[in-house]
Amino acid sequence: MTTEMPGVDPTQQVPPVGERPMERSRPAVPQLPAPALIPIAAVVWWVVGFLPWILDGLGGSILGRIGVSRTAVPLFAGNVSALVIGGGLGGVAAGLVVLLGRDGRARSALAMAAGVAIALVVTVVQSRGVLSGAADGRFDSDPRVLNGLTTGLVAMTVLGLALGLLALTGSVGLGVALAAVAGAAPVWTSSVLDQVGLFGPGSYDQAATLARWVGAAFLVAALVAIGLRPALRLVGWPVAIVLAWIVGPSVTAAAYIEPLLRPGMGLPDMLGDHVSASLDVWRMAASFEARPLTPWVVAIIAAAGIAFARSQMAKDGRTTDALPT
Repeated sequence: MTTEMPGVDPTQQVPPVGERPMERSRPAVPQLPAPALIPIAAVVWWVVGFLPWILDGLGGSILGRIGVSRTAVPLFAGNVSALVIGGGLGGVAAGLVVLLGRDGRARSALAMAAGVAIALVVTVVQSRGVLSGAADGRFDSDPRVLNGLTTGLVAMTVLGLALGLLALTGSVGLGVALAAVAGAAPVWTSSVLDQVGLFGPGSYDQAATLARWVGAAFLVAALVAIGLRPALRLVGWPVAIVLAWIVGPSVTAAAYIEPLLRPGMGLPDMLGDHVSASLDVWRMAASFEARPLTPWVVAIIAAAGIAFARSQMAKDGRTTDALPT
């Protein structure tokens, strides 16, 4: 024999102790069907990754001076670092778009990948078409150069997508993806600030300082996303910090090897020597003496404080909800 409380529907599902009834049904982000993610991912990859180039009028200040039409992406010599940042950062941002999907992880990921693939093909075909039609003898029109730069852009985009898709694995994966953004943010922010003219001539130090703190803010977000509880999540903290730390030196190394990727530089016979020199540059750029440590220290301390406060609030909330009334 069961006893039913008056006014209570015995078929109504009661939420677990400590969980508010509306929290499970209310999504944290807008939920969209998979087809809607295709154009969103395409736009996010291009706009986020290549915003500095877009703000420059699709290279108007560079290509206009040499009589070449504007291109969707800077697929020509002298822009390897821009392609590395654009493809990688755009890929991470597009990968995070899957968090908006409501049709399951697989369908959302496929839709996102389709959108990025479309954007990649359209921008590369347009850019290659413009540069291939440049004046005869131009280095930018050399098919070997265009093929190499295209391969690099595709590879960085795929790497960025893989990092962004880690967000599907949970909070730790989201934190690692945001750590990649934190590493790329200073270079990307400096380029954006240069295009918008926020800092005048001779203000490089101020712009660089602001850009470093933007990266520090993303690092805080990454570490807070990973959290402190359960304690196993602490393993993700050094992973995220190291990832954020090595992105900048990797871009520096790419920029160093960039002038060597041209006819007359002994390629491919001297490729090993060039790669070895680039690795030396990477090691120097990755040293503690190569950049100010204050933003990093402040970011880690701030993230630890915020994550601890969040864990305490969650613990107190559970305790309070579990108390009998």
